[in-house]
Amino acid sequence: TGNFLVVPSDVGFDMEDLTISRSATVAETTEALSGCHWFTEAALFAEAVTHDSSLRALTFAEAFTLKGEDLARTLMNSPDCTALFCEYGKDLLAKIAMEKSKETWSSAKAEELSRTCLQQNSYFQEVHPDPKTVLHNVHLFKDVVYLQAWATARASGMAEMKKIFNDRFWTLQRKGKSLLFSRGDSNAKSAAANSSEDLQLDAEVQQEEEYVDHTSTVSPEQSYKRAKEQLQDKKVKVSEVASSLSDSIPELMQKRGTHDVFGQAVEREKSESCCISLMALLVGSYEDYTAPQPPQARLSENQWRQLQELVQWTQPTVSMIRAALVLLAIRALGKSKRILQQLPPNYHRPETAVIFLMRTYPDVVPSVKALDEEELELMSEALEVHKDFNLAQMLQGENVPASVFQLQEVIKRLGTEIFRFYILFLLGFMSGLAGGQGSRFMTARNAGSVIAGMTTLLHILDSSPQAIYWSYIELRARQLNIPCGSPEDMALVRLAC
Repeated sequence: TGNFLVVPSDVGFDMEDLTISRSATVAETTEALSGCHWFTEAALFAEAVTHDSSLRALTFAEAFTLKGEDLARTLMNSPDCTALFCEYGKDLLAKIAMEKSKETWSSAKAEELSRTCLQQNSYFQEVHPDPKTVLHNVHLFKDVVYLQAWATARASGMAEMKKIFNDRFWTLQRKGKSLLFSRGDSNAKSAAANSSEDLQLDAEVQQEEEYVDHTSTVSPEQSYKRAKEQLQDKKVKVSEVASSLSDSIPELMQKRGTHDVFGQAVEREKSESCCISLMALLVGSYEDYTAPQPPQARLSENQWRQLQELVQWTQPTVSMIRAALVLLAIRALGKSKRILQQLPPNYHRPETAVIFLMRTYPDVVPSVKALDEEELELMSEALEVHKDFNLAQMLQGENVPASVFQLQEVIKRLGTEIFRFYILFLLGFMSGLAGGQGSRFMTARNAGSVIAGMTTLLHILDSSPQAIYWSYIELRARQLNIPCGSPEDMALVRLAC
């Protein structure tokens, strides 16, 4: 309690005479605070913290201190509280590491991060659940606001762009119906009450359905060919279509989308990048795919051709692309702590969590309503494969041939079609790991291991797991210019991956 002065350590504060060196003024470099505040909380959870500020009382005041060892002694008799603090401290240190490099860092920002970490803590949420994040309460189309936004989008000229992509890429949602991803959603529920606005929206829905019926004589393959030609001729760019991606896949909306509801801004950006990258791969747009990459590290044209060969190997169909885009958009929801704590214990892995959401809470992932049974099965089985096999671990040389054997057995059981879809999904998934309007991750350096790993996996059904795994390690050795003639060399290559 009382009034305090918080002075950053880099401004030369003299604790004796309250002077500020380096020609700075108190107003410019310090914070005057009163009331209840806390400082340098990270010191409770880290072995060492750099001194970044000093605290000086300006009036009669009280300040209390807490040491890490005292906190540990307090928690040692309560396993639940210990788990709560461990989760909280880990999140806090991670967020501080991300934010402290920015120029806007301050003690107020530190307190804001503390509150954010507390609100996201799974133990805290169990005791104080946010009604907005209770799965039964999440319904992206519960009111008319989102539907009215579409009328504005059409008025601004977005309709023409979406028509170009109607059979291949886009979903329009009206009253819970999907008009472009799927032409008949008889099970969709009406989400808005009867009103004058509803009548207007119903008229818009009817007009859109009439348009879809009018174009139904065009096969999906013909529609995709036309869309691809439009992109390749630069009549429409992937980047232009990407600007309205969240309008078409509501889970990706920046405001009120599913990722936003559950506080997953970073994962939303990555999911959007996955979808944009996959579209660029499908239509062969090198410029759009590499747009976020620095020129000196950009994916080479030879690597781009290899990625295109992988896409062609998957033999993508309309159903595969629709399912892949939706899966890439919702996959990261399986990592949300707010979601996992509401699911049965046997659904706490990210992949099984998404499957549970698709089957039990379709209003949380409304894009799945636009898919038919075949597409839903593709998504579910691809998630089963992803649960049992971690490509990133293979690319880093962390797993063993037994992991490839496990993948081989799953593919034998599910069939080659699922494996082709899984590779298509992986191309989008790996491309979006670092976010960006395109693929920031798939630079020339990173693409080498991804292409080598996927290329060797294509032989999953005609080669032994040992041959596949060590062939990948040998390819990586060549890329890294490391000898691989002996077991010792191969062990070194694994460490270098």
